[in-house]
Amino acid sequence: EYAGRVKLYHADLYRLDDPGQVADLALDEISADGVLVVEWPERAEDVLPLEHVLVRFEVTSEDGRVIELEAHGVRPNEIIARLGED
Repeated sequence: EYAGRVKLYHADLYRLDDPGQVADLALDEISADGVLVVEWPERAEDVLPLEHVLVRFEVTSEDGRVIELEAHGVRPNEIIARLGED
């Protein structure tokens, strides 16, 4: 858990073998008052929320990275659309 303007919760599912293990973690309850970031979400696709923002990082050079955002659902689309504002 990281405190700030919005609480950020981080879950790394790399070592999990079974999606049922994710359900046991109760991530939805733990992160109800903030944002949940999940590494290795493919290990629990059937357990994680249908509405989400998928973030992909690509290393392009020693100092370069490309970040791709993919919205799944109405609210995630709204969030990504607002990133371009200001």
